[in-house]
Amino acid sequence: MDTKALRQLTYGVYLVTARDEDGRQVGCVVNTAMQLTSSPYRLAVTMNHENRTLAAIRRTRAFAVTCLTQAADMDLVGTFGFAHSDERDKFAGRPTGHTQAGIPYVTQAAGAVIECSLMTAVDAGTHDVLIGDVTDAIVLDDKTPALTYAYYHGVLKGTTPPRASSFVGEAPASDAAQAAPQSAPVDAPAQAAPATHHFQCQLCGYVYETTEEELPADFVCPLCGAAATMFERID
Repeated sequence: MDTKALRQLTYGVYLVTARDEDGRQVGCVVNTAMQLTSSPYRLAVTMNHENRTLAAIRRTRAFAVTCLTQAADMDLVGTFGFAHSDERDKFAGRPTGHTQAGIPYVTQAAGAVIECSLMTAVDAGTHDVLIGDVTDAIVLDDKTPALTYAYYHGVLKGTTPPRASSFVGEAPASDAAQAAPQSAPVDAPAQAAPATHHFQCQLCGYVYETTEEELPADFVCPLCGAAATMFERID
């Protein structure tokens, strides 16, 4: 089986948010969200069993799906995608709105918000497929293009955490990367390229490239916010 075929499926990038039974705001990033039916309007969202937001949705039976736009930065995606709601208030310092049922959502880089009432949850092994009836919908920005999974990887240089439903392992080296480099013109002076080093975040897998031998002490992961001490040099 060639799992590279799975990478040709297309996805968006969404925030799923909820309140737990104590009223605390929780949320996470998902890339598997889709409309199932139009009469009634229903959505399906896939979430990992270990996710704190899923536990809250199971208890309160309500959630909201925020469709992100390309205005989203890695701080937003990293906070909701890699930090844990039990250890960090992901909404702190962020502009926040609420649906008619009181579900919180981040207005930063939000194209639309869809509120759902949980109808059922299907156990899919490592994940639950949540099916929700749409109870409210808000358009916030219909001008900025939606944040797609391809844009997240190709432009923002984001990574896929192993617990994500779409995780299929490391991507193979591209044909371009495997091709032999072209030789310089014979009359061009030889110039030594500066040596580059790669440091990988042990929390989220993000790889940072630099010509420095060490990371600055105040360096933080642009994806998940981890400190420099969480990075390991891999070259």
